[in-house]
Amino acid sequence: VFEGLMWYPQGTGEPEPCLAESYEVSPDGLTYTFKLREGVYFTNGEEFTSADVAYSWEARKSFNASEFSNIAGWECPDDYTFVVNMTTPRATFIGELCEIYWRVVSKKAYEEYGFSDNKAAVGTGPYYVEEYVPGAYLTLKANENYWNKEYMPHIETINMEIITDANTAFIALQSGDIDMLQGIDSIQKSLLESDDSYTIYAYPDTCIDTLFFNTSCAPFDDIEVRKALSYLINKEDVVAAAFDGEGVPSNSIWPSNSSMYCTDEEISQYYTYDVEKGLQILQDAGYAPSDISFEILAPSSSSKQVAAVENIQAQLMGLGMNVTITTYDRPTYMSYIRDQDYQCAIHDVGVTLDQNNAWANSFLSDGLNHFNNFAASDPEFQQTIDDIWYEASACSERADQDAILKDGLLLLAEHYAYLPLVEKSSFYAANSGLNGMIVSSAATIRFYGLYWDE
Repeated sequence: VFEGLMWYPQGTGEPEPCLAESYEVSPDGLTYTFKLREGVYFTNGEEFTSADVAYSWEARKSFNASEFSNIAGWECPDDYTFVVNMTTPRATFIGELCEIYWRVVSKKAYEEYGFSDNKAAVGTGPYYVEEYVPGAYLTLKANENYWNKEYMPHIETINMEIITDANTAFIALQSGDIDMLQGIDSIQKSLLESDDSYTIYAYPDTCIDTLFFNTSCAPFDDIEVRKALSYLINKEDVVAAAFDGEGVPSNSIWPSNSSMYCTDEEISQYYTYDVEKGLQILQDAGYAPSDISFEILAPSSSSKQVAAVENIQAQLMGLGMNVTITTYDRPTYMSYIRDQDYQCAIHDVGVTLDQNNAWANSFLSDGLNHFNNFAASDPEFQQTIDDIWYEASACSERADQDAILKDGLLLLAEHYAYLPLVEKSSFYAANSGLNGMIVSSAATIRFYGLYWDE
């Protein structure tokens, strides 16, 4: 529905201009000048101009200021020119503009209807929203006047059913009520593999399922408790119980194909399964296992994540701890995380295209999710984390930035801010009548990266 100035064609390769026709970067890396495409129209009939880009960026900044940390401002010299001024160079900026967060909305539509009205969902993309009922379904229709003739939509109607319970969604696939289902688990996969009516699409998941600890509330305000849990949880058991072996235990919050991946050699001193050592850490800190009581938050829509925390619950209760689990539909679950109203939560950080934004959203004091909440529990350490981000953001070379941010991840591991669990594989299931459809393996792309081969 929405497009940005740049994009990754089919989720791969180098960033290419999208709503921008071309761009130039000043020799000092501080000024980006985008020449916008002429003759592009929103699906409400309004022509796309630089004013729409400026409006979209202002709206995004009000929602998540951390992404604009070294952007001094922007201007619109004319309808088809958009100029961005930086305070320091930003090595990843062009790649970032491919991400969903930088899509352009219709200024007129949002001013007319407001952000809470479905009628405001007006973009320049290959589809438009025909109907949306929150919590029920979303219907997209092909945009017959789409400007990019090379990528004209070949599927006339897409009905997205919103089913928050994973088992209910699987039953809907089997009954033919839906044609395609994202994120089936290993048991569901095995049930469908022998049935010619379905095609299974496998892809490496770029998100690491991770436990995050809210350090501003007990018992995780004590680093010794966080440290003890890193020794007491058997990740091999979690992989076997929740993922049926479709994944590997991980010590890094970033996937193994990332330049910010922390190897076992670099991080094993923090994350090693050793029950005896974990219990000794608790004892030395003055705790008996029965003193430790907490709740794990999980999204009900992910059967794998729910199964993972159920396994962790069983492990820790077997040691004498009191561990409960609360599940919510994903929007409610995310609201608790963003309000810092939780003790411990399982979450997978999406890092496919825009790792630096994922880093900022996860750990900065003004990040969208701001896991751990060190801003409340340890402001001095939080300032250190913020400074690491600002130093990295000022790098003109991506490799230099990634090296700084990786050091930041190791520092967070030293403070036991999180416990990485599993690097997993994920699967789609589709009605075999859809054979020929190409599903992008890029996690951030997959929600709109559906193409049809020749």
